Amino acid sequence: MNQIRMHLAILSPAHADPHEVAEEMTRIVNLPTGTCLFRSVVDFIDDSAGAVTEVAERVREEFSQRIGIVDLLRPIVFSRAD
Repeated sequence: MNQIRMHLAILSPAHADPHEVAEEMTRIVNLPTGTCLFRSVVDFIDDSAGAVTEVAERVREEFSQRIGIVDLLRPIVFSRAD
């Protein structure tokens, strides 16, 4: 485990700031109603997390279509009149 920690520390760039994660969370929370992202990636070490997330999202959508629940993937925004 120490070896993994050491290698990750070496990969982590000097500019990596955990505050960027908080900023991304704030950005997502402030998105207009009904437009919130299902996932977001802040990838300081370029470990391909973004690419993996894109594949996972595509597979999730394709599977949801196959089983007929694609409508559950998007939020339903009700107006106050509803």
